[in-house]
Amino acid sequence: MTNIKHGLNIISTVMILAFYLSTANAAKMELVINGEFEDANVNSNGWSAVSNLNGWSSSVGRSEIWGENFSPNNQPLYGSDGLAHGKSHELTWTSTNEKTTQNIFVENNGLIDFSFDSWRRFSHAINYSLIGSLSGELAIGTHFFTSNHWEKLGFYGLAVSAGETLSLEFSAIGGGGAGAHIDQVSILHTTIEQNLQASVPEPTTLMMLIFSVAGLGFSSRLKNKTA
Repeated sequence: MTNIKHGLNIISTVMILAFYLSTANAAKMELVINGEFEDANVNSNGWSAVSNLNGWSSSVGRSEIWGENFSPNNQPLYGSDGLAHGKSHELTWTSTNEKTTQNIFVENNGLIDFSFDSWRRFSHAINYSLIGSLSGELAIGTHFFTSNHWEKLGFYGLAVSAGETLSLEFSAIGGGGAGAHIDQVSILHTTIEQNLQASVPEPTTLMMLIFSVAGLGFSSRLKNKTA
């Protein structure tokens, strides 16, 4: 009986591992346009208030973008993807009432992973919301900063429907005209079909299961012989 229980535990562990290994390989499509704000034409050592920022809308008509090498007063910024490697978006250009938004159309039923990086500058928190026209509230809340470094927030495995529009919105709390920054905004989408296909173990994973079961049988036989 002990051997049987032990065997079942091994099989369960291998099958769970197989599932996660296979689903991790599911192809994911990025839905956010210009989520790293690299499309903005900004001096690398400065900042600029950009109108018509690709993919994004601003409630005040302009979006403040910082260059990849711009870091006044030695603040730990440089974009969340590292020194000299990325621009970032400051959410407040002139006031604390500004909102940065993007509307995203979903073509197929599936699951999404929503994540973004944020840095406080002089804000103490950031508001975020992701609402589907069919799915309703997917991720909505306020993130209070705990450090003066980039902080990542993520929401995973959110179900969305074909034909709906996702409304993404950010705003800073506090900081006046020197509010929070965002970078690496991402919504990765996988269809239901992709998830089902990925959940079928690959040949190497099946071999792991077979060898585990064979090893269990061999050890059980050996134990019975020596008893």
